[in-house]
Amino acid sequence: MVKITSESWAEKDDPMFTDRFHVHSVRGKYSGQKKKKVSKLNKKLKGIQMPPQLDRLQEALNFMISHIPGASEISETLEKKTTLSLDMESVGTANIESIDEANTTIPLENNQTPNPESDLLEEAGINPTDIAERGQKALDIFIKKNLTNLEVGRLYERYIGYLYETDKYTVGYKGILSGLNDLGRDLVAIKGNEHLIIQAKCWSKHKRIHVKHIYQLHASLLHYRYQLRQALKNSVGKQKARELMRTYNIRALICASTDLSPEAQDVVNYLNVIEFRKEKLDKTYPMIKCNIGKETREKIYHLPFDSQYDSIIIGNVEDGEDKERYVHTTIEAEALGFRRSEV
Repeated sequence: MVKITSESWAEKDDPMFTDRFHVHSVRGKYSGQKKKKVSKLNKKLKGIQMPPQLDRLQEALNFMISHIPGASEISETLEKKTTLSLDMESVGTANIESIDEANTTIPLENNQTPNPESDLLEEAGINPTDIAERGQKALDIFIKKNLTNLEVGRLYERYIGYLYETDKYTVGYKGILSGLNDLGRDLVAIKGNEHLIIQAKCWSKHKRIHVKHIYQLHASLLHYRYQLRQALKNSVGKQKARELMRTYNIRALICASTDLSPEAQDVVNYLNVIEFRKEKLDKTYPMIKCNIGKETREKIYHLPFDSQYDSIIIGNVEDGEDKERYVHTTIEAEALGFRRSEV
């Protein structure tokens, strides 16, 4: 029987391993320390009974985190926004207190605020009448405003999308538009026969990208290839679809503000179909999208809090100097002949 030295307990109860291999853990030397910590924790929690509803909620949350890509990040965001304080004097009571009530933010989701521009201006106590000035003032406030972790994540997706759009890729913002239905891919960037399936993670420098995130993205890559092939089969037939699939260069990419864990780096090297790009969020990038209608040739600019912002693809229309682009200010946009979109 082959002896495997394992750095984790992941395989301990897995019949696939235990029936074929002898799994030896190298973490035994830490067990004494862990037992002491657990013993102290048990003493503190002795006699406290959590409500059964909370247990069921925890079970549901654990299930979602293990099965839905990105659910762990949402869970962490909620944990940071909320503190759970246990009253040790009174058995079984739990008080949830919000720590973010005083720090309200304008969410990036388009459907949550009827008029985010007006809300931003009202909060700042200003009310310009000129359309371009109103938009610019609101944008300045938006850039300086404190954002939640979830909002920072979405802004990071937009920033990564901007980088690839300026490199002549056509970018679809699946994470923001589809939410939990994004199938583990935040962005899809296409240029010619090159397809990039991108997962974007704007985390603190102390966190690391772990193996589970690599496997989630790898599964999403395989699913994308399957979907593309099925679409081609329905369109041009099985034989032609097989030929076309050989011409496509389909890869996965993790863009992150932090590093991979050593184990995650090993998996990336082994799979050889996933790339890693470390990129910090730059909130000074030009956020105004200047879009040209394909049919109407109408020139309209969109601000980050506008309802159609994430549906707008920059780079579809280019005719000499008259092309789609990103700019920093509403003055630049209007000087190029673009007008403000309907908020």
